[in-house]
Amino acid sequence: MTTLQSKPSVRDFKEWLKQKAHEDKGNDGLSREKDSSIASTNSSIERDHSYPDIFEHTLTIEQLADQFPLSRINVGKPERSLGLNKDEAYGKLESTGKNVISQKDSRSTLCLFAKQFLQTFRFLLLVTALLCSIIYILDTTKVSQLYLAVIIFAVLIAMSLLSYHQERSAVKQVSGFQTMLSTSCIVVREGTSIRVASETLVVGDLVKIRPGTRVSADIRLLHATSLRLDTSWITGELEPLPFFEDTSERETPALEAQNIALNGCQCISGEAIGVVIKTGNETILGRLFQRSCFDAKHSSRLSRDHSRFCRFIAILSVLMATITFCIGITITHLNGILNVFINGFLIVIVANVPQGLPVTLTAQLVIVARKLANLNLFLKKLDVSETLGTTSVLLCDKTGVMTDNNIVVTHLWYNGRTHSVEDLLPLVTPLIERPQIESYEGSLRRALQTMALCNRAQLENLITVHRDHTQKTSFLNQTIRSIRELTNGDAQKKMSRVSDYEMGRDPYYPSFTGHPTDKAILRVVQDLTSVIDLRAKWDIVFEVPFNKSRRWSIVIAREFEDARAEEDEIICFYAFLKGAPEDVIEKCSHVLESDEEMNIDELFLIKFKEAYTQFARNGQSCIALAMGNFEAAAGTEFSNNLRNFLQDGFTLVGMCGMSDPPRVETRKHIQTITEAQIKMHMVTGDHPRAAASVAELVGMGLQAEVCVVSGDVLASLSVTEWDVLLSQSHVVFARTSPEQKEKIVEECIKRGETVCATGDGLLDAPALRAAHIGIAIEAAGGIFAKEAADVLVTGGNLRHIVSGIEYGRLLFENLKKTIAYTLAHLLPELFPVVLTFVMGWPLALSTMQVLTIDLLTELPPSISLIYESPERDLMKKAPRKSSQHLVSRSLLVYSYLFAGSILTIGCLLAYLSVFWHYGISISELNYSMEKHWTHGSEKLLTQAGFLYDGKNQEKIHRQASAAYQIALVGAQMIHLLNCRTRRLSLFTHNLPKIQTAVAILLSLLLLSSCIYVPGMNQIVGVEAPPTFVWMFPLVTGVALTIFNEIRKYFIRRAPKHRFVRLIKW
Repeated sequence: MTTLQSKPSVRDFKEWLKQKAHEDKGNDGLSREKDSSIASTNSSIERDHSYPDIFEHTLTIEQLADQFPLSRINVGKPERSLGLNKDEAYGKLESTGKNVISQKDSRSTLCLFAKQFLQTFRFLLLVTALLCSIIYILDTTKVSQLYLAVIIFAVLIAMSLLSYHQERSAVKQVSGFQTMLSTSCIVVREGTSIRVASETLVVGDLVKIRPGTRVSADIRLLHATSLRLDTSWITGELEPLPFFEDTSERETPALEAQNIALNGCQCISGEAIGVVIKTGNETILGRLFQRSCFDAKHSSRLSRDHSRFCRFIAILSVLMATITFCIGITITHLNGILNVFINGFLIVIVANVPQGLPVTLTAQLVIVARKLANLNLFLKKLDVSETLGTTSVLLCDKTGVMTDNNIVVTHLWYNGRTHSVEDLLPLVTPLIERPQIESYEGSLRRALQTMALCNRAQLENLITVHRDHTQKTSFLNQTIRSIRELTNGDAQKKMSRVSDYEMGRDPYYPSFTGHPTDKAILRVVQDLTSVIDLRAKWDIVFEVPFNKSRRWSIVIAREFEDARAEEDEIICFYAFLKGAPEDVIEKCSHVLESDEEMNIDELFLIKFKEAYTQFARNGQSCIALAMGNFEAAAGTEFSNNLRNFLQDGFTLVGMCGMSDPPRVETRKHIQTITEAQIKMHMVTGDHPRAAASVAELVGMGLQAEVCVVSGDVLASLSVTEWDVLLSQSHVVFARTSPEQKEKIVEECIKRGETVCATGDGLLDAPALRAAHIGIAIEAAGGIFAKEAADVLVTGGNLRHIVSGIEYGRLLFENLKKTIAYTLAHLLPELFPVVLTFVMGWPLALSTMQVLTIDLLTELPPSISLIYESPERDLMKKAPRKSSQHLVSRSLLVYSYLFAGSILTIGCLLAYLSVFWHYGISISELNYSMEKHWTHGSEKLLTQAGFLYDGKNQEKIHRQASAAYQIALVGAQMIHLLNCRTRRLSLFTHNLPKIQTAVAILLSLLLLSSCIYVPGMNQIVGVEAPPTFVWMFPLVTGVALTIFNEIRKYFIRRAPKHRFVRLIKW
């Protein structure tokens, strides 16, 4: 076994991977790789979705009759079984409970709404409201505290309703689960068929399944007639699958058994009767849903930052309150402790809480969520958007994200040579009157038959019309141009596989429905012959479709003439096989070359492998085609469980190479991701060489240089080898199973990465749950992926994900600006409370003034910051580290110590200027609160000789309070302009957004209404001050601007200096 030395180079690591893969494959490299992928997929099912208590699919009818004696199963004729009697059914219902799948509690309307109150900032506001209520209870004269409590409760309810509405909208995106549940069904009880509510089903009930109905529980089939069920919720297949009553082999997983009708599946055709083996949460659907709902996800970074900040506020509040309380009891000599406790402890705690900040942050998150919704990204929680911006590893599926899933067959391989479909296409041919299939030579004829018959796609809108080859226009020609754009012209050399023949398609060309791969294959057959005529000659009697662990499909057919044969007459059946080359060749013993069947030898295997490897090198997927025949009675009912049809000994007839071109814009988006220093890894089930070719096309590196790892290697990687692998900017994980995808996510997280992963199916759910951000792409069978994901994407596109990351990064930048702006006014609001309590000054800001500032005048400016554009290209810098917090130490220093102090000084001067204007000195304010400044206060004789009665004292106090409020709000408007940038000068940044200008005007209008509108100012407790006080916000704002310009200058010049780091938030 080769080993990897410590800290190897990338080149060494790639060489080691090649050697390791070679050793793992051994000499039989043809099939091991695929077998490993299948084994990994099966192990994924076993680990995540294995149900050892479900074994009924391996039991015979006789054993089932013994297992469920009360069901009275008729072994010879199950359709005549008697079933439970009413008393037995009622007794079982009482003991086991109703057949319902209980949902996660938080998904109920009431619980989801109540949950909103427990989010960090809102919980802090809830505590604040409770403290205000306690203050009022202890001192009923503190009516303002009651008002504050009521208003905070109202704000809390409004905020919670806003968040609830957003989350409820996201929950509705996954409401498809509810459509999978049936409300009623037909059961056999006491030998009589009756319709009952699905919730009353019990284990042992006999249930009839008919077309159009949904299966109401997990049912082991006892008898089935041409039954086909829609199982897209688990398989992702749009086409219904056949189900039978035959006993499955012991090693068959319950999820793959075709004799168990699973809860939630819909009957498309046929009929059946079966016995209920699991109900409610015990069904496979119930267990998967419970796991999707209850598995814990990582808490978001924003949530952790909120909790951290709330802890800081709580500690700071209690610390300041304790200090103030100690000072108070010292001054009062332990007299009036209750009053000191109320004014010096509780009120100080309340004053420390930024009541408006939670409102602002919630509003900003909603705005961003709405913007992302316009990009078809739906967030299940508001704070997910910020986590999206911290993505350091993006784990993307190839199909549907990097490509359009518009698959095109461009080459056919038969007779040992590769042929371009374009060369096979006749120049002028009627759309329907194509050459008959018999006109083609043997190998191509058999290949076309296999492509048409082993195919679920259908033709639509078939109209007879001739086409002019000189007027060729088609989507594939556009695809060619797209790929040439992707590779700047280089694609023409190596992407000749994208043929020009489809340019001949005109508006009358038939459309196709079905799986993209089937449609692409059938489209080629229709170009070369008539699909309708070809299919009319055959009678398809049985099919084994693709599934998650079986990458091949078989169709059993007979010639149309044999369809009239008697049931016991021996006729010739034909088996048509298509699938992954590594799997198909394992079932073949011969190859058809020039109408002659030849044995497959080692020389041919080498030639065959080189052919499909060459397809892979060109970035093409490859489907191998084979057929065989066998004899059986005309009335034989074939079953995959019984294996009573051809299993091996097929004849290989050819292969078809298919291209799924990348989206035109994919290369640009991957370049953006690379510049953003985000590691981009591609996950695909394709062959490693095909995956490497696609990686080169989309700009992940040259094919020879791309680090490609096959899924079967991952299990043997050591810690050091994982370190080296995941240190690469781009890694392609090929032939990867869902279990391996989850392993990749876990290994990235272990290395401190913030992982964003995409997925669209049931087996992607574990990886989506494990990732910090799971993105569910809209697809069939994606219900559980949606449940597990954090973000839902409709019309999946890499552009959407890149935009989401960019919005997340911008959100973080703007949230920091918002918090820096908002926290700056806390010190000016807190200082008057402390000053009043310690020095006895009249209170500069009343509770109502604080409310009008926090919840009225400050809201529009702070919310407007979310619309700010970045100072520089956010997608050209590294993701923020886990050590970078939203509310950092430097931000707190700036807001509390620097900006807060400047604002406090400006507001205090404005406040004192009114007293000075009326001849009242500072010394006359000391300890004057108890005797003066109310309507009924005793007269005040100043040192300047002015005498003021209580009415005038109250007027002066109200004017001074208004001056303080004007200075604070006005200076904050200028501070808002400073907070638009974190490092650039205010005078070099772009002009303010229209939202900012409107916010400032609205804030000033609200401020003026509070100060000057009669009645309004009485509620707030202020009066119009002298006009000169308006100069204070201007002077304070200029002082703030000078300080910030100097600060930003040093940030640009010496960003790593110790002092600069302290002021750089």
